Amino acid sequence: MPAVIDFYADWCMPCRMVAPLLNQLSAEYDGKVKFYKINTEKDPEVAKVFSISSIPTLLFITPTGKPTVVRGAQSISSLRKNIEKTIPGSGNEKSLIQKLFSLSKKN
Repeated sequence: MPAVIDFYADWCMPCRMVAPLLNQLSAEYDGKVKFYKINTEKDPEVAKVFSISSIPTLLFITPTGKPTVVRGAQSISSLRKNIEKTIPGSGNEKSLIQKLFSLSKKN
């Protein structure tokens, strides 16, 4: 299942701005995407493993492929776009055939 990991700290104002948006999106994508919060002050070793150097940092993890890393406060539409990219079959990814066909049209 896709996941979103929010690296934050309680004192971080941008983190506080993003938190209610993530709560809303967590309810919206319930059953489709898992949401996790990692407090970098309480779990610095976890932040270190993921090379988190600034907060907020969000990891958008797909079932396959590399995670997308987003740093800083984001709008709800930007967060939603990144979440949609993690969901298999959401319609945002093009198949290999579609990509090849669109490339041949450009030439």
